[in-house]
Amino acid sequence: MKNLNQILSQSRKLMNNAMYAEAIQGYGKVLELLFKELYTEFLPKLSHLGKQKAINLEKEQNVSVEKFTVGQWIGMFREANLFSIIREKREVREISPRPCRSAITVKQARKNALFERILAGKT
Repeated sequence: MKNLNQILSQSRKLMNNAMYAEAIQGYGKVLELLFKELYTEFLPKLSHLGKQKAINLEKEQNVSVEKFTVGQWIGMFREANLFSIIREKREVREISPRPCRSAITVKQARKNALFERILAGKT
C-alpha cells in the first residue's frame, strides 16, 4: 500500500493537472487511512458501551472497516463517541485552517487544521 506522502503528492499532481475527480479520490483515501489508524488506536480506549456501539455499527454496514468510506467513518466516530475521546486524549484544540503546502507524515497530518475540524465534528 502506498504511504500517505505518496498519495498526497499524487493527489496534488492530479489537482495541478485539473484532474479533480481523481485528486478528490486520493484525498479521500488519505482521510480513510487516518480514520482507520485512529479507530485502531482508540477503540480499546472506549467504554464498554462505546465499543459495543462501534462493533454494532460495523456489523450494520455489512462491510469490514478495511473498506469503510469517509462517510461511514464519520458516522462511526459520531455514534461511538470517538470524536470526544480523541479530543480529550490528543488534547485537540480548535485552530484556524491553514493550507497544506508539502507532503506530510501521519503525525503532521493529525495537526492539519482540516483534520482537526473533522475530529471536532465540524464537517
